[in-house]
Amino acid sequence: MEMILKISYLSIGIGPLIYYFFMGKNKKTNSKPNRKMQILLCSISFLIILLTIYDTFSN
Repeated sequence: MEMILKISYLSIGIGPLIYYFFMGKNKKTNSKPNRKMQILLCSISFLIILLTIYDTFSN
């Protein structure tokens, strides 16, 4: 059960990173994603990933 929670937390963390990576690479769209929102989401994603890794190895 804990493993399922950790995998879901990691997917929540990695999701926005992948989304913004491909949004930045896509040049067909004229609208640029909001830079401040992108930085905020990526930092929250890294925080979730780091906390999940720390929680995994602390036990």
